[in-house]
Amino acid sequence: MIKNTYATFFLVLSLLFASSLVHSAQVWDLYNFKVQPGKATAVLKAFNDLQMSEAGSNRMASVHLQQSVFGGSSGTTHSIVALYPSRAEFERARMALAGTKAWKKFQAAMSANSEAINNSAMETLMGWGTVSNKDTV
Repeated sequence: MIKNTYATFFLVLSLLFASSLVHSAQVWDLYNFKVQPGKATAVLKAFNDLQMSEAGSNRMASVHLQQSVFGGSSGTTHSIVALYPSRAEFERARMALAGTKAWKKFQAAMSANSEAINNSAMETLMGWGTVSNKDTV
């Protein structure tokens, strides 16, 4: 009984410690879309226009538009991945972008040319290697 109590205590303590580290860890959000046939160029333009706007470039994130090469039955053709240094920076950038003309224009273009499939938010628990936004091919 005491062994189980200690094991449970240390597990809870470890999880609490890990969650405090995660709060300030790198986070990334994934948005999956099904772009209408022949509309990929319009989506690319909308995404580029947003990134080039003052509102869209006011962030400490690495943002990627990706084309799905293969996948499951969801119908996803394109994804937007946004990597932020912390959830706090994500929230700051989200609030700065919300309601701006550039954001509304982007949302209208995405609605006209694609269907949102799903989205998810991830927080890094542990990593190996060096994470960098200065990747080169």
